[in-house]
Formats: sequence, structure tokens, C-alpha cells
Amino acid sequence: MRRGIAADQRGMTLVETMLALALSVMLVLPMLGWAQVAMQQQVAVRDRNLAGTSLGLLRTYFLQDVATAHRAVVDGDELVDCDGGDGSGGTPLLTLTRNDQRIVYSIAPTDESDAGLWRRVCDTSGRGASGSPLVEAVN
Repeated sequence: MRRGIAADQRGMTLVETMLALALSVMLVLPMLGWAQVAMQQQVAVRDRNLAGTSLGLLRTYFLQDVATAHRAVVDGDELVDCDGGDGSGGTPLLTLTRNDQRIVYSIAPTDESDAGLWRRVCDTSGRGASGSPLVEAVN
């Protein structure tokens, strides 16, 4: 007499199915959370990059001006704007002096907004001012 072979196990039991489902959820949820954060950050990175490109002139001039300046003034009686030039009537933020030049960074109206960042260059007495807006709108 031949002994019967126990019923072979084909397929997965309910316990195995539940275990596989739980492991899948534990692996997938962190990836979905990461994807959500990455998509939210994409908008912030895009906005930051667009804002950074508008500051290109400021980076170009400011670093050179600060590196070559002999003196910097941010407060007091010596914080004086260059007379005349475009955008006159602004509020000076920084005055840099090098050799016979005075470079003034100030907030003044531009064509696009009431508050733009200007860079003006004049001689140390304040004459011969020339200026241009570096950033059209400052928040």
C-alpha cells in the first residue's frame, strides 16, 4: 500500500499574502513620501533659480566693488549718495570708497517698481554720477 502524499502547497496562504502586503507597504510608503517632498521642492528650486538670475548684475559688480574698496560705510554721516545721475533721490544703503571713486548702493524707484537696487559711481566729491538699476524690484 502506498502512502498518500500530503497535499502539496500550491500558491500562497493568507498569512504569507498579508506578510507580503505589509512588507510592500513598508517599502513603498517612504518612497512615495520622498517623491512628494521632491515635487514640492522642485517649485521652490525653480523660483529660487529665477530669482538668482535676476541678481546676476549685483553679483558681478558687488563682489568686485567690495574686493577693491578701501573703505565701506553703512551708517552715519558718511553714508552719502552720489548727486545727480539716474534714480537720484534714493536711500543709500552702502558707500564704498576706492582711490578717487565713490560707489553707492541705494534703493530708489525704477521703471518697474518703487523700490529698485541702484549702483551709482561718482568721484569722491559726489560729482559726475552715473548709475543704473541692478535689480528692478526689491522686496
